[in-house]
Amino acid sequence: MKKGKTSSRQSEKKGLKVLVPLLSKREDSEEFVASFSGGASEIILLLVIDTGAMSGGFGFAAGEIALGNSLM
Repeated sequence: MKKGKTSSRQSEKKGLKVLVPLLSKREDSEEFVASFSGGASEIILLLVIDTGAMSGGFGFAAGEIALGNSLM
């Protein structure tokens, strides 16, 4: 990139970024979303599924992934 020019990403309005870990799988309530979304320019949802720690195998992991996807 030539000196003096900025990428479109750099020229975007900088605002509050919020990282929301999806822990309880009940974070889809309007009250919960309203508590962090005001003024946020970017919201990052974090869903971690440790398939190695799950009992029940593939079906349980697939169910957790599907639930996480619908929640997001």
